[in-house]
Amino acid sequence: MINNIDKNNNMINSKISVITATYNRKNTLSRVYNSLKNQTYKNFEWIIIDDGSTDNTGELVEQWRKESNFPIIYYYQSNQGKHIAVNKAMEYVSGEYVTGIDSDDEIKSNSFEILLNEWNNIPYEDRKKYKNVTARCYDPETGKKIGKDLPQKVLDCSSLDARYKYKMKYERWGLSRTEVIKKFNNPITKGHFYPETIMQDKCAREYIERYIDIPLRGYYKDTNNSITKKKIKKENIYLWSNNINNNMDYFFYDIPNFLKSFVGISMCGFANNMTLKEIIKVGNNFFKKLAIILFIPLGFILYQKNKE
Repeated sequence: MINNIDKNNNMINSKISVITATYNRKNTLSRVYNSLKNQTYKNFEWIIIDDGSTDNTGELVEQWRKESNFPIIYYYQSNQGKHIAVNKAMEYVSGEYVTGIDSDDEIKSNSFEILLNEWNNIPYEDRKKYKNVTARCYDPETGKKIGKDLPQKVLDCSSLDARYKYKMKYERWGLSRTEVIKKFNNPITKGHFYPETIMQDKCAREYIERYIDIPLRGYYKDTNNSITKKKIKKENIYLWSNNINNNMDYFFYDIPNFLKSFVGISMCGFANNMTLKEIIKVGNNFFKKLAIILFIPLGFILYQKNKE
């Protein structure tokens, strides 16, 4: 374990803390490193949580630590999942702001500069209302923005409003206030996956974000073990239950998504070997329990079709 000191044994006190959780990504992690090395804004630290890699990632990171012009913190743990790795990373964060960069992605060289400038554009007395300054992502192969344009160049709203009211259902990336993120640690759950959206939704009930229509993060989808690869995850039951129990005030903005959630509860419930009683109890009131019951046949069919 490497503590919060740099290669010269100086205590780290950076403006921005960058978190990367990685698992056997030695061949793509250099995208992140090169992106950070080329940043126009230099006051940041990079916190790498190695979630049980077996590809000598640690040796590569140690080489970078010797040559880099910014502090790198490296921590190795047994394979527990990204959500646990992110919790661990937050223990090392020293920056006022924090961001996550996936271990197969890149960011533009002026990304931190642009995001910090936008934070400074928010009146000082209003900043406590905000969790994030959030930018767009782009396709590294084409350079084109991912998702549709914002309704205006700068949009201030919650991430729930962004997703449901403004239909921003695509990858985004930004810079968060550390004190906010530390209030919303991921829970320790069974399995190696916990949907990031759930904690983001909890934040959205208390804080808003500033969205800017500038693409800063290159979003790759080319690695075999990418967490963005489409597949059925048993742990998605947390996502479906969050949708129906906590976000139903957005039901009429996206009816198909909420109907999908009711189906998903039983589909993932069967995948997790839950009894019918346990599946039905996921709903937090009578009407939601009834809706779950109505969609159980469809959920069972999909479970049979997609089970491993």
